[in-house]
Amino acid sequence: MSFSRQIRSAKDVRAMIDDKQSRYFPTWYDYIVKADDNPSIMGQLREHQATAINSIDHLGKDIHHLLPTFQYAKKQFNESEIAEIKGGYLQNYSTQAKLFELMDTISGNLFNLVNVPMDKRPVMKADAVHYFLHRYAICITVLFMTWLKQGNLSAATDKLVNHVVDMHVAAEATFFNGIISADKHVKAAYRLSRQLIGLQHGFSLSLNGEVKLKPVVGVDTPSS
Repeated sequence: MSFSRQIRSAKDVRAMIDDKQSRYFPTWYDYIVKADDNPSIMGQLREHQATAINSIDHLGKDIHHLLPTFQYAKKQFNESEIAEIKGGYLQNYSTQAKLFELMDTISGNLFNLVNVPMDKRPVMKADAVHYFLHRYAICITVLFMTWLKQGNLSAATDKLVNHVVDMHVAAEATFFNGIISADKHVKAAYRLSRQLIGLQHGFSLSLNGEVKLKPVVGVDTPSS
């Protein structure tokens, strides 16, 4: 995925799909099915497996920065704002503004982390919602809201990695009008993220900072 690409239409989404890879998927599938009878194919699959394991291990080493980040972010909200998030209704301007500021901070950190050139980043806040990294930041903010409501998330590495991967899936799905998943927590994160995307877009376009935003309802929490 190109993190510097703006995604504003179905055409933009289709442009991200490898046409050659899609066209030959049936052939590739038949190729994989025969893997048990072909040592060469099995060798390739083992290499891909090793790459995937290394990626997860790398993510696991960094994942424990997540909870201290959440703990710091929590200090930016007062008791009534935290109660509002826990209750699932984001009605107050201050609560929404602080959540949007958190999204922007996480988004900026992600753009820095993957070294997106400055000239390839959103020019205005209103443009940010068209970038995958910003939508991923929104999903991480949803996880923060879940953490606030639930009181904790498991500190176990595999659990934290699973949560972050779930948010990645939800972020990708926000560019579509639905998500194919049996995981109720991924679907809940997708729905809330879509609501927050719409709210933040309206918030960013407000010139006087007093735009009346609709309350977000239904902050579902994943099990830890």
